[in-house]
Order: sequence, then C-alpha cells, then structure tokens
Amino acid sequence: MYQKMRSEVFVAVVLLSFLPLELGAQAVVENYTSVTDDRLINPEEHNWLSYRGTLDGWGYSKLDQINDTNIDELQPVWSFSTGVLGGHESPPIVNDGVMFITTPGNFLYAIEAATGDLLWRYQHNLPESYIAFHRTNRGVALYGDKVYMATLDARVVALDAATGEGRLHYAAEVLSDTGEEGWWIPQYMADANPDIQTVYDVLDRPDLFPHPEGGNGAIYTCPSGWNCQISTGNLFNAYGMEAKGFRLVDPGSGGALAGAIAAAYNKGEGWLGYYWAPTAVLGKYPMKKLSFGVPHSKEEWDTCTSQAECANPQPDAWVVSEVYTVVTDNFKNESATGMEYISKRALPNSTVNSLLAWKDDNQATGEDTAIYFLENYTEWHNWVDSDARSKVEAAL
Repeated sequence: MYQKMRSEVFVAVVLLSFLPLELGAQAVVENYTSVTDDRLINPEEHNWLSYRGTLDGWGYSKLDQINDTNIDELQPVWSFSTGVLGGHESPPIVNDGVMFITTPGNFLYAIEAATGDLLWRYQHNLPESYIAFHRTNRGVALYGDKVYMATLDARVVALDAATGEGRLHYAAEVLSDTGEEGWWIPQYMADANPDIQTVYDVLDRPDLFPHPEGGNGAIYTCPSGWNCQISTGNLFNAYGMEAKGFRLVDPGSGGALAGAIAAAYNKGEGWLGYYWAPTAVLGKYPMKKLSFGVPHSKEEWDTCTSQAECANPQPDAWVVSEVYTVVTDNFKNESATGMEYISKRALPNSTVNSLLAWKDDNQATGEDTAIYFLENYTEWHNWVDSDARSKVEAAL
C-alpha cells in the first residue's frame, strides 16, 4: 500500500482564497511524452526533467557535444523574450523537445526547444491587493502529462503539458485546524501566567520578555523581505506596543528566529513573537498562540494590516491559511478508492509538528517518517477500512 501511495502525486498547498485561473493556450504539443517515476530517477541524457536535472541534485549534463575545444564557436540560433526584466531564476525544464520556463509574475511558457517558437502561454492572475517584494518564480515540475507551477499567492497550478489547460480538485483540508500564523509565547510561560491569553494581556507585561540588546519588551518580528514583517509591524503599531515599552526585534533570518525560540527555552526565559505552524520548531518547543482579542477583518487585513503603506492600522486577527490536498483530473476520475482515502486524510498541527520534529532530530527521510507515523499514531485508522488497516499493520 505504501508503494502505491508513493506512486501517486499528492500536493498540499496553502490556499488563502479561491480565484479563477486564466489560461492562454496557443498550440498543442503533438505526442507529448509522459513523465514517469522511472524517467525522473533515470532521465535521458538529452532531457532536463527536474530543477537540478536529476533527483540527487547533481546539476550535471552528460552531453559532450559542446566542450572546451568548441565552445568559442557557438552561435545564437534563436532568442525568446518573456517581456519581463530581471528576476529570472527559473531553470529551463526540457522534455523531448518541449522547454518550460517561468517568469516573475506567474507566467509559464512552453517553447519549441529547437526553434524557440511559442507553443502556449499561461498566466495566473493575482488579487489586486496582493503585494510581493520578491516576485521570483523558480520553475516548474513535470509528472505524468501535467506541468506544475507554484504561484506567488501560495497555490499550485496543474496544467496539461500539451495544451496549457487543466485544473486541480480539492480533497480534504489536510490540516484540520488550518495552517497557523500569529504571535506566540512558550507554553511554560502560558502555564505560569494563565491570565495571558491575548495580545491585550501582554501589553502591561513587557518585563516578561527580555530584549537581546538589554532591557525588556522584546517582540520578535519576521526577517526583512518576509511579508509577515509588514503585518507584524502594523499590528505592533495598532496595539500601541511602543508606548507600553515594547521594541521590535528583527532576527535577520528564519534560522535566527527559530534559534531565538530555542535559546529562550534553554534559559527558561520569556519570548514573544511571530511564528507559524506546522513546523519542526513548534514540535520541539511547545508554544501557545495568543489571540489578538478581535475577529479577523478581511477588509482591514487586505487594505492596511498587510500593506507597507498603512497610515492607521487597527487591531486585527491574523489571516487564516487553509491547507488542502488537491489532485489532478486524472487522479479524481481514475482512482475512486484513492479519492475516498484522501478525502478523509487530515491531521492537527500538533501531530504534524511532532512528526516534523522527529524527522529533523533523526535526520530521517519522508519515507522513514511515514512509517514512523503509521507505527506510532492512530489518526490514520479513520482514513481506511478495517481490511486495509489490517494489511498495513501486518506489513509494518
């Protein structure tokens, strides 16, 4: 059963809203070659099927037609303009003469590699209020007859590789309590201070949160370049925290932000700041997410809280990130048993946190972690019938 599960493509994506996809197909790729597990593991020398060419990330081509004796004789054969200046970090992915490239701004192009002719183009539209400080797109993934592209608004788009058309289908909300973002304190602080439940409750207690540069009142924000730094800064102002003796701390990197939590735990000190779940960090260091004391306002979030230019921010709750399992047309139409299974598959963040922590601590693979989950957790018992459960347990 596990081998069967591995052979299917399941994608968990963060979906902040559901918008229609705009397709722009110009031509059809004749006799497109399907991408299989075997081809990804052992790609043909003339193809470049994944980000670094092979799944081991070697980044080396065995082709030897171009070498150090003739490289100075190369001449341009064709050129193709995407119309986008700067930010191109997408490696060309090539499958039997079809080249796929992406650009900043969620454009995907299928090009005839021999001629440079455009086969089809796709653009994913963003919400009008969406702001991204780094619009880079780092390419596509190929599997079966589909091409997959991640978008700036945290989606995965699946298109027919031959035509640029297609769609994904929702299954279960894979995180039963949604993806969580917000401001957190260590669980031991929450246990020692049961009166602290909301952001309002911490306003009069800057003394609980030592600042790395001396004094108290530290609240850790996101590193520069992360959009959550804007939201945290606006909420900091909305709750009047500077007047209460708090100061924002820029950790400098995601690793340093995690390190600040670990250091606080090692010292048994107070800590307050932004983080998210599920993560290995929260699996190792239990944290309590504070309520913002008000319901979430989508209008306030979209027009002010998440915007760099927000003149008068108001208290607001962090936007909820819904995380779903999504599947392709082929999977939905051809695997009724599989659809029934993944329509039930959901886990709380606490379980995912602990699994990620175990994986990190044991330097385990995804397969190791899946087996550990099956052996040590019971949530999956409700996803399958008794016969399938018995077979899985007998195989472990």
